[in-house]
Amino acid sequence: APPPPALAALEKAARADGRWPEAMVARHEKAYGASYQPKVRARNALYFAEQFKRFGVEHVHVHFANRATHTALFLKELTGLPFSFTTHGQDFMVDLGSDALLKEMCDAAAFIVSVCDYSRDLLAQKCPEAASKMVRIYNGMEPGDFPGARPPVMNRPPGPTRLLSIGRLIEFKGFHRLIEAVGMAKQKGADLSLRIVGEGPWRDQLQGQIDSLGLNHAITLVGRRSLEEVAGEFAEAEAFALACVVDSKGASDLLPTVITEAMLNALPVISTTVAGVPEMIEHGRTGYIVAPNDVEAFAAALVRISSYPAHALAMGDSGRRLASDRFAVANTIAQLTAKFSEAGTTQPAPAAQVVNPVVWGFYDLALPDRLKWLEREQAPLSELDGRVVAAGGRADEKALQTLGKTVWDLEWLPDGIVLESEWRMRAPWRAQLEALRTDLATSVDGEVFLRAARRAVWLAVRISRSQEPPRLL
Repeated sequence: APPPPALAALEKAARADGRWPEAMVARHEKAYGASYQPKVRARNALYFAEQFKRFGVEHVHVHFANRATHTALFLKELTGLPFSFTTHGQDFMVDLGSDALLKEMCDAAAFIVSVCDYSRDLLAQKCPEAASKMVRIYNGMEPGDFPGARPPVMNRPPGPTRLLSIGRLIEFKGFHRLIEAVGMAKQKGADLSLRIVGEGPWRDQLQGQIDSLGLNHAITLVGRRSLEEVAGEFAEAEAFALACVVDSKGASDLLPTVITEAMLNALPVISTTVAGVPEMIEHGRTGYIVAPNDVEAFAAALVRISSYPAHALAMGDSGRRLASDRFAVANTIAQLTAKFSEAGTTQPAPAAQVVNPVVWGFYDLALPDRLKWLEREQAPLSELDGRVVAAGGRADEKALQTLGKTVWDLEWLPDGIVLESEWRMRAPWRAQLEALRTDLATSVDGEVFLRAARRAVWLAVRISRSQEPPRLL
């Protein structure tokens, strides 16, 4: 969504022409409280209504049961545009904070996806009237992105069994229980080492626990690692362990993606029966699952992994085959596409049309005078069927109102998380731009260059998805 000053300008324009959903805003504020910011939801919906109409969008799917789905409710009220959403667990159980709003979202949705059976059952208990619209579709991954089979046991170097665990260092990841279990397994004679990848507020506490148990020689908190470094950690490990628990606030992991990654890396997995984890691991075949907080049972599983390396290797191979089927993104996308088809939201692609080139204008409104440039150039851009992208949010509300209708037509550069995601997914472009940065040497500030490079990648993606041949201003 645009920055707040632009949204405020949209609200003023909508009130003037009668599009502002006054009654719904008032009802939601009374029913759910001011903290749910129904005015912000309405502002966002007004903006997206214009964008989606422009791009011919026929259905909206939101990937969390949170404020974005709340916005989809307002979008449907404004335009009739159908929506669906994916629930996880933490989102609707804790983050949303209102079962009444959850029920309204479920009632209005065309269908609801849950990422595991456990989550779907919880949601059905809260919203039984919508249970028939709920479907389980696992989060998908690409098996081809992972290396596959492990070397045979006879090629294993001497030394302890190498355990790996990955996650944010918080209570419900259960690292404190894992550390206890490793200590207990070593007391039983198992030769183990453990590397824990991740950062978080529990780091000092966990390091203190390792120190007090005298396990510094066996357990290492390695901190945050890049994606490439994490791949290396998986390659060096022989088993993966995640001792999930329910924390003191009732929160827990649901369907940990890192377990799927471990399985696709052909590692046996030791975890607990928390939430959807039993849907991921077949006990005794692809790993071991024990009750949460049962340190003795977890330690016994670690002893078995360490004592029978050939069996551990076989479990890892079985886990890869299971994950390559159950969690393959090609399969999960097919299931989601089928739901869109059932909802009548997929249409044949229109016949290709010959169109004139489109001019793209990019304005960084955080820089001086850029708003004046946009104001001056909006008329010729409009005559050329121009696409206008804006970045930054320092222009004030009053200034943005001078743009009039143009403020509805602006596309806004997304936040840093989206820019970083696009950057990481496009290795060839990234390599080209990093080579350019090397060629420029000290003639440009590195931080400025990398920020501009990420914006350039996003713009290139956006332009490449258009049907029109582009010209860029």
